[in-house]
Parts: sequence; structure tokens; C-alpha cells
Amino acid sequence: MMWIDHVHPLDVLHAYVAAVVALIVFGIPAAMQQQRHSPIRKGTHQHTPVDWPRALIVFAILAVAIAVNVTVNIRFPEHSDALPFLGLAVWAVLSRRRRFAGPTGSSCRRRKKGASSCSHSSRAHR
Repeated sequence: MMWIDHVHPLDVLHAYVAAVVALIVFGIPAAMQQQRHSPIRKGTHQHTPVDWPRALIVFAILAVAIAVNVTVNIRFPEHSDALPFLGLAVWAVLSRRRRFAGPTGSSCRRRKKGASSCSHSSRAHR
């Protein structure tokens, strides 16, 4: 939008300089640390399956966020600053996520062989 306001590109040169410095100072060490943690391997062409329940959650979050944003801005613009409508919409979808994806692995640790410590797994799909 700067070109609409007739801002000369050299007026924001300081922002580009700061971005390049940040990339060098933080990006390169972070990439090296990531490579040590999980190296890139050549020739691994295994098919990674799509986790469809979690993809459905992402789609639901996006759909609800767009719907709430459009509805609030078109039908209720005078109330748009009263509450964090987008945050509440995303929270509502995330609070219902167990219906779609079930509990996460970190919340269901095995205690004994064959016994699950996940006490909410039977309630998650009711």
C-alpha cells in the first residue's frame, strides 16, 4: 500500500536492513540447530499420511473465523470492539476439537502394559 501513498522505497530501507540483520543473527543459527535436531535426509520418499481429523479442525477454525469476521463487520459493526469475537470463535472450535480428533498422545500415556491412563478417551466420543 506504500505505492498508493507515494512512499519512496528508500524511505523504508532501514526496515530491509533490520530484516537482513535479523535473518543473519537469528535465522542461520536457528537453521543450524534445526539441522542438528532433525537432519534433512536425502531419498526419503515415504508417503506421509494426512491426519484428516486434524485437517478438519484447521478447516473448521478457518471457516468459523471467516464467518464470524464477515458477520460482525457487516451486520454488527457497532459491536465489533466490544468483544474479541475472532478469539472467542477460535476458542469455541478448539474447545470442541476432541469430537473430531480425540485426545492427543501426550495426554494418553500408558501406565501398565495394556492399560491406558487416558480416562477421558471414552467420554471424548459421546
